[in-house]
Amino acid sequence: MDEEKKHSRTGSSWISYMEQVSLMTMFLYAERTGNWTLYLQCIRRMLPYFHASGHLAYAKSARLYLQQMNSLESKMTETENIQFTENGYFTVQRRDLFWSGNFTDQTVEQDLKRLLKSSGGMTHGRGITDSSLTKWIHAFPKCIPVCNTLESFI
Repeated sequence: MDEEKKHSRTGSSWISYMEQVSLMTMFLYAERTGNWTLYLQCIRRMLPYFHASGHLAYAKSARLYLQQMNSLESKMTETENIQFTENGYFTVQRRDLFWSGNFTDQTVEQDLKRLLKSSGGMTHGRGITDSSLTKWIHAFPKCIPVCNTLESFI
């Protein structure tokens, strides 16, 4: 009898684990392909897991995020809303390919790290103070289009 209960718990744990893996796979698929509806559904399905694992800050933030995203339609024009929700404009897509969407925060982090840590980058060399680094980081958003244009030109 105890062996059946143990096997039952192990089986349900396995199913729960596979549900979580499937949810994360769907979330990545939604992000990479720009599927807005699936993206929001995945976040909604993640809420119980955030609570169960004790990540209450994630649970609270995700709930607020969902509320804001659901009210987004009333704050945009119809054309902007269609581009955002149906054309995948909520992700960063550097190329016009099916699986090219990327998280916005991940894109910013990758670009910053590449420019800061590369050979000859901002953090290597002499004369870099905290204040000059701060000024450079605040100017970074204005420099991205220039850097991208130069990279595509070369």
